[in-house]
Amino acid sequence: MNNLFRKFFLSGLVVFVAGNSFSQGTGININTSYYEFAPALSADGKTMVFQSNREGGYKLYESIMQPDGKWSEPKTINEVGPPAKNFVLIGGPSLTFDGSTLFFCALLAGGLGDMDIYFTTKNSGTWSAPQNIGGPVNTDKFDGFPSISADGKKLFFTRTDGSSDCHKILVSEKTDMGWKDPKELPSEVNVSCAKAPRILSDGRTLVFSSDRNSGKGGYDLYRAVQNKDGKWGDPVPVEAVNSAESEAFGAITELQELMYYVSKGDIYSTVVPPAYILNKIALTMVDAENKKPVKAKVNIKDANISDMVKGDTNNTDGKYQVVLVPGKKYNFEITADGYNDSILALGFLPGEDFSRIDQTIELQPRKREVLLDIADLYTNEGLSVEIKITDLETGEETIIHETVGRDGKYAVNLREGNKYNVEVTSKEGYAYSTMKIDVPKSRPTAKTLPKSDTATGATNTVAIIEPDNAPIKHQIKVMPLKQGAKLVLKDIFFEFNADQLKDSSYIELNRVVDLMNENPNINISINAHTDDIGSDEFNMKLSERRAKNIEAYLVSKGVDSKRLKPIGFGKSKPVASNATEEGRAKNRRVELKVIEIVK
Repeated sequence: MNNLFRKFFLSGLVVFVAGNSFSQGTGININTSYYEFAPALSADGKTMVFQSNREGGYKLYESIMQPDGKWSEPKTINEVGPPAKNFVLIGGPSLTFDGSTLFFCALLAGGLGDMDIYFTTKNSGTWSAPQNIGGPVNTDKFDGFPSISADGKKLFFTRTDGSSDCHKILVSEKTDMGWKDPKELPSEVNVSCAKAPRILSDGRTLVFSSDRNSGKGGYDLYRAVQNKDGKWGDPVPVEAVNSAESEAFGAITELQELMYYVSKGDIYSTVVPPAYILNKIALTMVDAENKKPVKAKVNIKDANISDMVKGDTNNTDGKYQVVLVPGKKYNFEITADGYNDSILALGFLPGEDFSRIDQTIELQPRKREVLLDIADLYTNEGLSVEIKITDLETGEETIIHETVGRDGKYAVNLREGNKYNVEVTSKEGYAYSTMKIDVPKSRPTAKTLPKSDTATGATNTVAIIEPDNAPIKHQIKVMPLKQGAKLVLKDIFFEFNADQLKDSSYIELNRVVDLMNENPNINISINAHTDDIGSDEFNMKLSERRAKNIEAYLVSKGVDSKRLKPIGFGKSKPVASNATEEGRAKNRRVELKVIEIVK
């Protein structure tokens, strides 16, 4: 076996012993009978890059988490090869916080002698040709398995001294001049052999693998935290996953509260304790009025620079979660269709470890002023009425009680983009009236205004874009209940060529019940009409049965049958041409007619 390959193979990274199933974690669906290890994940936990020898040599693969929580079929990242040696040896991936840059280690042409660290950037979904990070990070020794900090300023990696296969963890800091000379982490971390470093999003918490307690099970996972004074505390074993086997590459996704790690040549995941979750922001967007979840777009911007993260909330629960680099302030711009924009500033101060922000954002629905002009059908005089407005999408009701004033003018603010049913009732001898209205969204309009040029004195025009949020006006005429008055019932539906009422008809019929109860001195006829499809006899009998069925329903609701007279007119009294479907629809109607007013 090639010595370099042997060194790589025996460094504790892939020496796993077959055994029973690992109880602390669950193997993920991308595992095969080959080796899968060194998982690197994006900040949102939805992109994984790992290495495997499933194609005969060690290459990098990329997988995307699907909506059902399973990983997609991995795709080989071919752009980072091919290798210069006789076998493929590419591994140790690490993704930057935004997922745009991938660090890894490989034996490629132009290297400095042994394993080197490289990076590649993603543009339009494609990884660029790899670039050697160069000295002083890379040397003629084994330099590999990088882990880039969330702010991109620290690179943790492992190095051997060339005389043994034991690795030590080093860190290099990036300046405007490039990467500085790497420094070994202190003995608190580098006791015995240490490998597979993973720096978490705070830049100060390191998860790594060490054989310091090799009597328990070879390599185990440990967590060490760098104090504010720069010193590293004593590493603590990650008991949640350590076992009699060897564990390495503990990659934590704070957003999903999972740890991915390697054991026995497979990648596992497990829920980690809350103490491992760093700087997580969890927002829930809800409607300010009904508290229901809202789907919204979240644009996160560095308060001093540009866009950092963009994403949609969950379609059903309105939740949005993100892990951000500490020490910065961010502006969250939240937009949702039909709601006013919301902007808030959030972030974590330096040194705020293991912090979490849970916040509910109440989005205010955008509304338009709707002016209702309600008047007598014949005199056009304003009326004092009760108005019930029902949102046809949500079922929410707005009721306006008006007992003073008779100008008939009523104003109400309604949600943009929604449809409403407006029902007007009066106890002063008027029939009820209904109308369906749409509330359009505000649209920008251009207004031309004069503008003087201070240099020449000339007057030009400039277009000013302003929202068109002028009030929406609707006029509703209400019919007085006097003898001979007719009221066409809306939304009365029967089964095709049948007399059976559809369920949707009962809303309108219940209004008739209320009308009869509020005006006990009127008697009415129920006049049913059809279009001209079918014979005269068929349509006449059909209309009679329909009128009687309506009568039966009103009686079942307590209306005295003596006040009702069902009449079928068939197709004898059209109100529109039967030559078109629109006209036939108008002719298929039911009218109420006041036939008597009892004194």
